[in-house]
Amino acid sequence: MNNFYCLIHKEQIESGIRFIIKLNPDHIIYKGHFPEIAIVPGAALIDIVKELVGITLNKEVRTVEITSVKFVKVILPTENEELEIVLHVKEESEIFVKTQINVKGKACFKLNAVYAGGLK
Repeated sequence: MNNFYCLIHKEQIESGIRFIIKLNPDHIIYKGHFPEIAIVPGAALIDIVKELVGITLNKEVRTVEITSVKFVKVILPTENEELEIVLHVKEESEIFVKTQINVKGKACFKLNAVYAGGLK
């Protein structure tokens, strides 16, 4: 997702990996989602998580299964440019990930998914 967000911070925390990203509120995607009031698309959040899993493991990953996804609150990029993303990654024969995206300390998005290493 070219120029959709930039990674500001990454750190290991006791319960996983914590990322801070900054959204680009001027990205072209918002012209279609939605022109009157920009909302970060759920599919974009899912893609961001996949990219961050790849960064965490230092390899390309592909989505095998999304076991649960919960959109708790809409994210408005013009009001909430910075997102905190916490990943809990368990790598076995497959990669099990629990994710929560927070804005100003409040959960907006939760995802449990299974990934595999390898090509997209």
